[in-house]
Amino acid sequence: MKTLKLKTLKQVLSENKNKKRLIKAVLSNIDYEYIPDILKVGMSSGFGNFIYYKDTLNFFNKYKRDILALVIEVSDSLDSNLLEMISNFKSLDKQFSEMEISEAIFLEKGEYSYIIKNALVWFAVEEICHLFEE
Repeated sequence: MKTLKLKTLKQVLSENKNKKRLIKAVLSNIDYEYIPDILKVGMSSGFGNFIYYKDTLNFFNKYKRDILALVIEVSDSLDSNLLEMISNFKSLDKQFSEMEISEAIFLEKGEYSYIIKNALVWFAVEEICHLFEE
C-alpha cells in the first residue's frame, strides 16, 4: 500500500498565506498524523476536537469568516452555486433547501442550523487537509 506523502506545516503555510489562520486553527484541533486518515475516510469518522456538535459549533462561530471564505473560493473554482454546493455535501445529503442553508449561515436561525454548521466545519477541515497533499 502506498504511503501518502505530506507537506510540512511550514510549506503549507507559506503556500497558503490567505488561509494561515484557518490552517493553524484546524491543526490546533487535530493531530498532524490524522491528516492521511481524514483524506482517506473524511471527517464523518470523527477526529480530534471535531466530533461533538458543541465543539464544531464553537469552531464555526470562531472561524465563520475564514470557513465561508474557503467555501466561496471552492464554489467559485468549481463554477458552482454556493448554496447548491453546500446542500450537496455528503454529510447533508440534500436534506436542506438553499433557503434553510442560507438562514443557518447568514441569519443564525433554523431548527437544524447546527447540522449545517457542522457540515461546513467538516468541509473546511477536509479542504485544509487536502492542502497537505504532496
